[in-house]
Amino acid sequence: NVPEKVGIKISNPKEFMLPYHDINTNYLLAKSSNYFIYPNEFNKFANYYKNSFQHGGISLEEMIVPMAKLKGKS
Repeated sequence: NVPEKVGIKISNPKEFMLPYHDINTNYLLAKSSNYFIYPNEFNKFANYYKNSFQHGGISLEEMIVPMAKLKGKS
């Protein structure tokens, strides 16, 4: 679980067209500048990622390939 102000829990991946493996498939997405870290060695990872930029996924600009169809004057 994740507090609503810092993240989103997706319990039904099919609704968002995300990969679905079995009934226990859930997704947690961080909002804004929040991020998730593993509880083991919490302080190590919290200090490592503090004040850093983490991409976290693919953007629309990285998915769309511009195409143009050109036709000569002939």
